[in-house]
Amino acid sequence: MYQKLYEAYKNLSWCDGLMVNITVPMHLERKFGDRMRLELDALHRQLFPRRKKIDHRNLPEEATTSIQGAWADSALIYLKCAIGRRSWLKRKLFALAQTVEIVPGEHRLMHQVSSGAYGSQGYDASRYARQSAERYADSIRAEGFTAEVKEANDHTDGRWGIHHADYEVWGNLEDWQVDALQRRSKTSLLDWAVSCWRNGVNPKVYDPFLPYDIFDKSCSIWSLEIVPAMSGGKEG
Repeated sequence: MYQKLYEAYKNLSWCDGLMVNITVPMHLERKFGDRMRLELDALHRQLFPRRKKIDHRNLPEEATTSIQGAWADSALIYLKCAIGRRSWLKRKLFALAQTVEIVPGEHRLMHQVSSGAYGSQGYDASRYARQSAERYADSIRAEGFTAEVKEANDHTDGRWGIHHADYEVWGNLEDWQVDALQRRSKTSLLDWAVSCWRNGVNPKVYDPFLPYDIFDKSCSIWSLEIVPAMSGGKEG
């Protein structure tokens, strides 16, 4: 049951996450765009039966606005239903994750992170990619399962000398099993942010919407840890 619900949740990823301003319009265009244009085409053929070339600009503005408005309303209803469905699935998966049985299978590539995903970090791109892979692996290790991070496709940018690589996480769990383990995690958002600083990465890079109070508090905690270390353990 968990696997089936997880797949449904994953298929609705377009309406949630950091890239919704891009993914939502793209999905709705694929879902409704062609059908709306077909209706406009049909109206054009009805009004101008002798014209071989269809140009929607020839259509009366009122008719075009009416058709586009009707499809926009349908798309909005569809979007609201999708968001509601994903929210319900999220709650259901969290509840099921606490008791679902996780049985390891064959050794496989479970996850991959490319330094290209963190190109905005310049010379630190590979460090952020590796730490992202390590965080994924840690969520598995924390529950008593094995996970190994391997570097692949290692190369250096010829122009800028920036190190690039892919970081692979190998183990014996499937995607839905890892998802269940991560939903069991007792690590708070604050603890996660502090662990990022400890590993030399800024949590805001991974989560641009990290609440400012969590960000500020994690900075303070990390500062209190690092200052004594930099002064040789002497305080005051």
